[in-house]
Amino acid sequence: MKIPLLSLTAVLCIYIQVAICKQRLDILGLYPKSGNGWTEPFVEYSAELALKHIQQNGTILTDYELVIDWKNTECNGGIALKEFVDALGYQTKTYMAVFGGGCAVATSQVAALSYRYGLAQIAYASTAPNLGNRNLYPKFVRGVPSDLNAVPARARFIQQNNWKRVAIINEQDPIFVASSHFMETVLDKLNVDYRVEDFAPDGTLPLEQQVSTIADNLRGNGYRIIIANMYEDAAIKIFCELHKKGENYLLPPIATWIFLGWFTDQWHKKQDVLDEVGCTAEQVAEISNGALGFLGAHSENNFRGETEDNEQPNIVNKSTAEIYQEYKSLALSRIGDDIVRFEKESDRHDAYVYDSIWTLALALQDTVNTGMNLTEISQENILQANSIYFSEDSDYSNAVYTGMLKQNFIGWSGKVEFYGHERFYDRVQVLEFVNGSLIRRGECENIPYYENYTDDTINQIMCIQEDYMYFNVEAATDGIENTHVHIAIISIGILLSFCIVAYVTILIVVIIVGKFQKLESIKNSSPILTCIILTGNYLLILAGVFYVTNDRIVEHDNSGFMGNIEGEPATTEVCETANCKLLCMLPVSLLLVASSLIFGGMIGKASLIYLLAVKLRFDLGQKVRLLVQFAWPLLFTCVDIIFVIIWSLVSSLVMKSEVLPAGSDITPFISVIQCGISAQQVIASDVFIGLLIIYKIFIVLIGLVMAYNLRNVKIKSLQYWGTITWTMYNMTIFTLVLILSFFLIQDYVTKRAVLPVLILITVILTASITGLPPVYYRFRDPHLTQNVFMPSGLRVEIRNDEVMLKNQVAALQSDRTELKSEIEDLKSTNSEIIRRMTSSEEIFLPPIEEKTPDPTIEEKTPDPNN
Repeated sequence: MKIPLLSLTAVLCIYIQVAICKQRLDILGLYPKSGNGWTEPFVEYSAELALKHIQQNGTILTDYELVIDWKNTECNGGIALKEFVDALGYQTKTYMAVFGGGCAVATSQVAALSYRYGLAQIAYASTAPNLGNRNLYPKFVRGVPSDLNAVPARARFIQQNNWKRVAIINEQDPIFVASSHFMETVLDKLNVDYRVEDFAPDGTLPLEQQVSTIADNLRGNGYRIIIANMYEDAAIKIFCELHKKGENYLLPPIATWIFLGWFTDQWHKKQDVLDEVGCTAEQVAEISNGALGFLGAHSENNFRGETEDNEQPNIVNKSTAEIYQEYKSLALSRIGDDIVRFEKESDRHDAYVYDSIWTLALALQDTVNTGMNLTEISQENILQANSIYFSEDSDYSNAVYTGMLKQNFIGWSGKVEFYGHERFYDRVQVLEFVNGSLIRRGECENIPYYENYTDDTINQIMCIQEDYMYFNVEAATDGIENTHVHIAIISIGILLSFCIVAYVTILIVVIIVGKFQKLESIKNSSPILTCIILTGNYLLILAGVFYVTNDRIVEHDNSGFMGNIEGEPATTEVCETANCKLLCMLPVSLLLVASSLIFGGMIGKASLIYLLAVKLRFDLGQKVRLLVQFAWPLLFTCVDIIFVIIWSLVSSLVMKSEVLPAGSDITPFISVIQCGISAQQVIASDVFIGLLIIYKIFIVLIGLVMAYNLRNVKIKSLQYWGTITWTMYNMTIFTLVLILSFFLIQDYVTKRAVLPVLILITVILTASITGLPPVYYRFRDPHLTQNVFMPSGLRVEIRNDEVMLKNQVAALQSDRTELKSEIEDLKSTNSEIIRRMTSSEEIFLPPIEEKTPDPTIEEKTPDPNN
């Protein structure tokens, strides 16, 4: 008896599960296999592994075989849309659902149209917030958490670290608009000051100009916490441009950059972008060390099964490490065991692909469980001649869509659970950029779904941080408090300097015009003026030290913080040694600068005072005291110059020998930059020290030259040149102050704010000068005029001598008057005698009285020998 072939096949299909006995269910698969944008060439291998495990399960779609028809979108919305329309228009296959899209721009184009054909769609890698719009994409399911899921976690991280000033840099792309707006709303509720900057890396504006504007705005206003909403290409460009401009103050780890955490491990190796900006992949990797990423899903560590929390059995009863090894073997068998290509092109999105395929298969199984016959649905659509697929409200598409949203299982990428119409994960991982890779350093727990976020839910979030390699939580600061202190110190110092220069200028004008005559309203304020000068200079020096030491020098407990010119990381000890020695030199520098301001300024004063003492004919003791007063400032200033020169040379040699590689021709300050200090700071320090040395030498020469050339000059000329010298001293100090202040202010005040600040200072200065109370100071005797460069003790001594001399003159004048009176009497008597002698009159002279000897006095006989 012959058994019909068809009946035999049916019997075999009942007892043996074979592929030829199952109804084929085609899925339209879209992903960027190649192209100029973001690519994911290993998606097919991950999906193949998922289909293999689904078939091995034995309980899911037992009567059907899932087959994915792959199309390359090239990460281009137009190409993706064309592939979708062409696939459905030819009617060669009946697609039961749409899988993928890859990048958001391609996914959004297809998702806006697929539901009109009655097809549900699930994506595996599109985290853009705009895809959360259910009105635009009613049958779209996202198999990866939205970027909005990381916003509450980033806000909580900012709150826990007590940061009050945050900058937001948005790449000009609609994808990042929703994330920025949500973050701004949350920051407003937390009373955090924020500034939003736009960045267009596509060449709309010159890249260098954009980065310069952003750097000026952030640096000038003290923003050091930066939330970056941008793609990988934009991150490369902005990091490279900031590095080339020497804006290390705005780069990690000095500044805190917080990215979205979906960067791949190969993000910094895009050669076309690197060639455009002129950096290498190694440079970008080193620059980004210490930046942070917040990822609302599992990271590369979880993808490879390298974390303990992923060792639990999942839907296929295997650990993530086991799934990864099976996937790796499958992929290598397809690409000829090219391990280099595998490490370069595979990433965590392959795990999302795996879990999304499982989600779709389980949803189709749920549809079958409701009584729907997928075979009949498929056959009905094949017979449709008008190429119209299911209606938008078909029971089938609704069943598949709702079936995907109710899935809840442990997959390769972690827990798969859906809120709204997208996957949700109540934990956000905190990642650190380390040599281009993103390494898990902690996580934020109890994250609410962003649609359920309220002002109170943020307090329920707890961010647990582990040990970082480069990022230092304790050292990170937004700089707002120190900014206010610096601006106050600098403003006071500049105001005092302006007042000093204006005051001395007025003195010069009055002296030249009035020539020391009838000066009735010059303020006698030498001690006060000296105090003002020293106070202003000390404040500026203090601001300079704060500027250099305030979170610029960062110590780390790891190697690789710095790199030499070959890219080889330096050791931890080297960087810490350089930082320590630089820190030890800062107090020495402060003392040297302070001493130069004191000793250098006293040389000119002491030399002139000594010459004045010579002219006033002081005694030997007074001259010795003044000579000592002249000599010790000269001695200490010379020693000061030597120490500053030695200090500069030693600091340069220390940095060059211990930080930079031997034989390097890079200038010494490059090493300081690599230890966390910007080029501008070092250049400012070098310029200030150089001008300071020149200034001190200039003051010494002024004192010596004047001591020699003015030895025979009149006191009046000495007074004139003394005032000129004092003015030159103040002008020199003022010039140095302006140079230092420029480098200080540019970190806290934008260039556009410089003019209003100068106007304000001018107004205050004018009010201060016009409000000086008149104090009468008479220049009675030009030979005894008190100069503003005299110390108060010497002025008192000169005043005492002046009073004594005036008393002596008065006594002499009295004696002269008496002598004149006696002479007049003698002249009168002489005239009377002559008249009588010529007139033959008798001249009667007064009788001479005889004195009677005093008996008590013994008469002595003259000594003949005497």
